[in-house]
Amino acid sequence: NELDRFCKEELKIKKYVRYMDDFVVLAGERAYLESCLLAIKGFLEDELRLCLNEKTYIGEFKNGLDFLGYRQYTFYRIMKKRNSRKNIRKFRKFKRLVLAREMNEADAIISYKSFLGFAKWCRSNRLSKRIKNIMEEICTC
Repeated sequence: NELDRFCKEELKIKKYVRYMDDFVVLAGERAYLESCLLAIKGFLEDELRLCLNEKTYIGEFKNGLDFLGYRQYTFYRIMKKRNSRKNIRKFRKFKRLVLAREMNEADAIISYKSFLGFAKWCRSNRLSKRIKNIMEEICTC
């Protein structure tokens, strides 16, 4: 809340979005963003005893924006590659565990539904088909 108020009321940032501990500031000029970054960094250190992590960067939106596990572009979003690979590995592991009777099939299905909920907000058809195929192998055991 303190950071939100600082960004909106003190810095007068018009395009500011925060979800939990992730936030994004959008603006047209790099110099403006650099000044905002310095002010936010100072505020976090001085007032809240927090620091920005190594993922903090200033970039152009045309190159995409990493936010909440997606890579955002102007007209679409994709799942970050790291998340895609992680999900494939996870469901392959579930397959091995279910086949070895070390995991319940129902738990894999719950995780699959969660994945589908995350994937529906981005372009993920190929990934979803791959994981669906793995799940079909799990559920036909």
